[in-house]
Amino acid sequence: MSADEEFPKFPKDFDDVVVEPSPFDISSVKELTILNHSKKYGVLFKVKTSSNSRIKIEECADILKPGNQTTVPITKLVDDVSRDNLFLIFALVGQQWLDDKMSAFRCWERVRKQAIPTKCITVKIKK
Repeated sequence: MSADEEFPKFPKDFDDVVVEPSPFDISSVKELTILNHSKKYGVLFKVKTSSNSRIKIEECADILKPGNQTTVPITKLVDDVSRDNLFLIFALVGQQWLDDKMSAFRCWERVRKQAIPTKCITVKIKK
């Protein structure tokens, strides 16, 4: 498990990726914060929703360097989103993906082609 690998395996009990707030109060909060507490690994992530027709996610994918955080704008498109969820899907990435010129989209293509294991954090939405 080396950060020099293109896609390192998840260490046992890896819990260095955090999503705030959870649950997500879509009435008062407009951004989902994603934190990478790992000092060793970069994190490729994408945020999805259970309904694109009810919730809009902008800038939904990126690569987080070790120790960094980012925010993802979330907008509700209809009044009732109480049955919906947000999903943070992520994989660990090696050093070659941490260059600012690297594309999260291209990285996700390689993850899919190589069947790299991912993890998912479900964030409940509350009114």
